[in-house]
Amino acid sequence: MTIKTTTAMTKVQLIHSTEHQEITVVCDDGGIAVIRAAEPTNPKFPRLSTTDYYQRRLTQIPKDAITDEHDVWANLGEGSMHYSDWKDKPYNNLSLLEDALNWLGHSLEDSMLVDEVLFPDIVFAPTAS
Repeated sequence: MTIKTTTAMTKVQLIHSTEHQEITVVCDDGGIAVIRAAEPTNPKFPRLSTTDYYQRRLTQIPKDAITDEHDVWANLGEGSMHYSDWKDKPYNNLSLLEDALNWLGHSLEDSMLVDEVLFPDIVFAPTAS
């Protein structure tokens, strides 16, 4: 007897701001990461881009805690946050998207990019604004 299992596809919304050179990765389970172009901060440690990974999920933020588009980042920042600097990859490199999804517990293989807005009650302002 063979038991067949099916893995549910994770819906992933990408919010791309060319003006701010960043991509916000939003997963349907509330996971979120931001990949963005970065200014070099130290000549000894060059970086072309950086990824911010938020430990706190969108699903953990009370709806009444978000009154404008900047509140989402303040609320996400109340949890732990991690980052990776990328010295040789631009912010829109596919491998950085794969890295962000892996950190969020997903992969490109089990993810489906969608055009729909996954969290319609939340408006995302670019992190750089």
